[in-house]
Amino acid sequence: MGALASALSALAVASAASPAIADGPCKGPPPKIGQVLHGAVLFVPDGRRLCVAPRPSPDSWTEVELESGGLWPAASPSADLSKAALMSVAFAKTADCTVTAGADGRPLARCRIEGAPLEDLLAEPGALERAAAWLPRTDPGRALLAAAGR
Repeated sequence: MGALASALSALAVASAASPAIADGPCKGPPPKIGQVLHGAVLFVPDGRRLCVAPRPSPDSWTEVELESGGLWPAASPSADLSKAALMSVAFAKTADCTVTAGADGRPLARCRIEGAPLEDLLAEPGALERAAAWLPRTDPGRALLAAAGR
């Protein structure tokens, strides 16, 4: 079994075995400023954060907050759509994230997905339409897309 398949299996087991999945499966060390993380994106907790998995074991997966802050604020009605957009461009793909210091000193990451800047992928034509595929049929984000004529 390949590394990605092993990691996806580990995520499935962790999700099924742990009722506290809200805490997330990313159990690796916190990111350090100046660090460059390389690995598959195997978990996206919301539209502002993702986990970089250098190895299949969740104890190596590092959660990073995106320097760009994602598409919309976490408290907006579009938070689920923002997560879906991030999933659509990054999930199960290779990420290279450089950890920098935010204005308040906390670590933030600037990521490239399979070589392309994450912000560029999110801004591509059709990105929001692809994100809709990650939303449940009843999600309000679908209504936002429909209202925008997408």
